Amino acid sequence: MNITRLVWTLALVLLLGAVFPGLVPIQGAHASGVGVESMELEGVVEDLHLGPDGTGWVVIGGRTILIDKNTDLDEGLAVGVEADVDFVVLPDGTLLATQIEVDAPDTVLPFPPETP
Repeated sequence: MNITRLVWTLALVLLLGAVFPGLVPIQGAHASGVGVESMELEGVVEDLHLGPDGTGWVVIGGRTILIDKNTDLDEGLAVGVEADVDFVVLPDGTLLATQIEVDAPDTVLPFPPETP
């Protein structure tokens, strides 16, 4: 890799991080073999559609991300939950999820503690 390409790649990653603070570049590939570099997005599930075949889409942070049969889905995925999505950007610009993990809800204890 030449230095010019490295500088441009670094500049693009920094620009994406500034424009889309929820996006973090990570290394990986989808089971379909598409994509060399994956991205990660964290946020609340705003909309979700899953068909009977397990394909569909999810909206997080205003971004629609496709789900296919190779996407690894956590149980409990639903509108309103916090989720972490790993995805690849397809050549046409479509976002395709490789994995969606549901964040466990925080346990809230009553204060002051109840006495028996």
